[in-house]
Amino acid sequence: MVDAQKSSQKDKDLSVVVAVVFYLLNIIDANVDAHLRQFNVSNDLSLKPNFEINPFDSKANYTLTLKYQIK
Repeated sequence: MVDAQKSSQKDKDLSVVVAVVFYLLNIIDANVDAHLRQFNVSNDLSLKPNFEINPFDSKANYTLTLKYQIK
């Protein structure tokens, strides 16, 4: 009986800690999103994934392309 109460209390404490951490992460995410909203995003800088199938061995080729243009 005592072990079940301790386990239940530990689970409740862990649930509260996890909920508080998620709540704080949500606040941080909203704050970062609000600050980045005023950031000017242009097409001069882009990061694009590229997926292609190699015709010789039929395996997938994964690449990541970073494009930077100076005007």
